[in-house]
Amino acid sequence: MSEGTHEFGVLLRRLRTDRLLTMEGLARASGVSVRGIGDLERGRRAAPQRRTVAALAAGLRLDEEQRRRLLAAARADRSGSVPPVSVRTLPRGIDDFVGRRHELAALAAAATALAAAPDAAAGGPRPTVVAVSAPPGMGKTALALQAARVLADHFPDGRVVMDLRGMDEDPPSATDVMLSVLKEFHVADAEIVQAGAAGRAALYESVLGDRRCLLIFDNARDESQIAPLLPRRGRVLSVVTSRKVLTGLRDVRRMSLGELSPGEAVAFLGGMIGEERARREAAALGEVALRCGYLPLALRIAGSRLATRTGLSVRRLADRLAVDRRRLDVLVAGDRKVSAAFDLSYRQLTPDAARLFRRLSVVPGADAGAACAAHLLGQGLSRAEDVLGELVGAGLLEAVGDRFRLHDLLRLYAHNHLEAAEGEAGAERVRAGLYRWLLETTVAAGRWFEPGRAAPPSSRRGLVDLSSADLAGRWLRSQGTNWLAALRAAADAGEHSVVVEVAESVRWFSGRWILWGHWPEVFRMAAFSAGRLGDEAAGTIRLGP
Repeated sequence: MSEGTHEFGVLLRRLRTDRLLTMEGLARASGVSVRGIGDLERGRRAAPQRRTVAALAAGLRLDEEQRRRLLAAARADRSGSVPPVSVRTLPRGIDDFVGRRHELAALAAAATALAAAPDAAAGGPRPTVVAVSAPPGMGKTALALQAARVLADHFPDGRVVMDLRGMDEDPPSATDVMLSVLKEFHVADAEIVQAGAAGRAALYESVLGDRRCLLIFDNARDESQIAPLLPRRGRVLSVVTSRKVLTGLRDVRRMSLGELSPGEAVAFLGGMIGEERARREAAALGEVALRCGYLPLALRIAGSRLATRTGLSVRRLADRLAVDRRRLDVLVAGDRKVSAAFDLSYRQLTPDAARLFRRLSVVPGADAGAACAAHLLGQGLSRAEDVLGELVGAGLLEAVGDRFRLHDLLRLYAHNHLEAAEGEAGAERVRAGLYRWLLETTVAAGRWFEPGRAAPPSSRRGLVDLSSADLAGRWLRSQGTNWLAALRAAADAGEHSVVVEVAESVRWFSGRWILWGHWPEVFRMAAFSAGRLGDEAAGTIRLGP
């Protein structure tokens, strides 16, 4: 608080001394801590909220006129005070923030609700915690910093941004972060020393309890690091960002970030390279955004390359990004690399999770299920589900219902590591094994729908539950993209008997999934393969049942 603005503290001290009360005596009478009273009298703390003023007035046994004077002084200090903490210097690029309207609106709504919340019977309003999780490079930090800027008016007592360095080998402890927050709020060193390590948490709670402030804890490592930092009382909004989902945190609002929309991604790039250039090469700019997977970090790196190398056309960059094997090598600007952001999470995986992450890169479709993961891992469903959970928790895999999805750039990164770990031949064996399993399962599922065919024998054991026609049909639909890719690969490899067997097995099922647009392709491939096998086989293939 700037000099000359702590009218409340001067008045409070005079009223207390007029009644011959010590700070300890007023603390006992009001329920406000001795430290809190001292901070208010010395002007170290922003003027209190109405609840605290009422408690102090009751402890001092003020008459109605004195109560009004004390409350007016508190209001005057709040309106004329300088927030004790300012947001840290924002990194370059925050001015070109794009998108995230729904997320920012949700944070603004949380801030508004917190300000309007009535005082609880004991301890005042409860703080609000928003946990923001997303894969690396998705723009969690940018969102948090933008929130710190646009929500400034909601938090007159300060906004603090703390980098918890969760991906470091030795991130700061919760106690260390508490110390940094206390210093940001200008708590005197003598008080911190007096509280000692054992009393630091209580001091932390006391300092934050009467403030309306925004705390941003960026890049949290895990629950054990962040949980002690979340205040238990006061009008405090804490925004926690992490690559991990932090499922162990209780009573928090959760927010997950996805890619930018295509329009937002193009607007982001256009803001970096200039509107005229963006209009002139609009088609190529859309391709660059697409090849970046609409990932904010990749877009920023691509935009930086275009902005700093005016001789590099957007078309040339788009063409270079179109080569899958080189894409991550191209997404480098100075010391910033997309792959470096992925490295931090990949290095923390357990061996099983790292192996599954690498092998998921051979899945041809956009997503995969637990059974597919179990096959790739070479273990049972229960273990595969645990490992998938680790990958989701690490922010390297997105869960959508019972399906799991790799971002396009993470898929390329995973495949590079697969070839590094198992060699190109080994990676091909993994892919071929997955395709063989997909086609074998397709045949078993499709047989359910053949007239006169009985259910698969009860002795059949497999990773996919095909114990009913409904389950079999559900698998064929959900895995259509994957088994079709495997069928195409078999046709390209000249595995004609396999192609014919698969087509025959799904022939009757095709009548139940008429709207799937790939049946003509399936049966054309089968007819061609049957022709290669001989006239007799060719005669068995028809377009559907």
